[in-house]
Amino acid sequence: MKLFRMWPIVIFAVLVVMLLTGCEVTGLQMLRSNFEEYAETDEAENDQVYPEYDPAARHAVVLDPGHGGHDCGAYYDGLREKDLTLKVAQYARDYLISHYENIDVFLTREDDCAMDGDKKTDLEMRCDLARQVGADCLVSIHFNASDSHVYSGSEVWASGRSNVHDQTFLLGECILQELASLGIRERSVSSKDSTDTFDENGLPYDYYAINRHSAARDVAGIIVEQCFMDSEEDRIFVSDDDGLKQLGEANARGIAAYLGLVLKEDDTPEV
Repeated sequence: MKLFRMWPIVIFAVLVVMLLTGCEVTGLQMLRSNFEEYAETDEAENDQVYPEYDPAARHAVVLDPGHGGHDCGAYYDGLREKDLTLKVAQYARDYLISHYENIDVFLTREDDCAMDGDKKTDLEMRCDLARQVGADCLVSIHFNASDSHVYSGSEVWASGRSNVHDQTFLLGECILQELASLGIRERSVSSKDSTDTFDENGLPYDYYAINRHSAARDVAGIIVEQCFMDSEEDRIFVSDDDGLKQLGEANARGIAAYLGLVLKEDDTPEV
């Protein structure tokens, strides 16, 4: 017990000797060496989690033409939502590929079909594709309609989940601004919580499946309601391919703004 009580005195004496003889340099060098080794290890780990942004890096986008196959979506005056969404997605893809560098675009469907006959599985598979290709974002293209036929404008459903909340709202704002530039009334970028499904912390999941399944896969997934297909005000954008092309290109420009894509040399404006 007496020896144990003397340890502080012994340690203090050793430190005094180190300071008087210059051994403190060695001690500090050892300390610095250990710190630098730790810092290098920590930096290496952080580099894996937070890679430096490379402006020349390729980006991947998944465009999801809503509905398809037996799922028609909204219907009004001979127009089927599933047909409109496919054309808008194709126009958006073509614009992105032809105008911007380093972009890969994937569609969840290329014709009038679904990824699965079961709607729940179909929606999950669309989000699975985004994860599989390492997509920066998933944009699900839809059209609105109402029983009263009096509403108009574009709106976006983003995610309320913390891992993708900020990304989805920013992406939604970028696209909504481009749609507004066409003269479409800008409604809102919003999120909607589920009322009956919650995580282990009691926080609600997203109400809409595309938002919910995308967030679960750490993908920024949004739903863009292009306009109201039953609105006289928005009718010009759904009545022919010219209007649908304008919508597709507006979505593409919004995505490009969100990702910070670089225009190809042929598309760069002359100064």
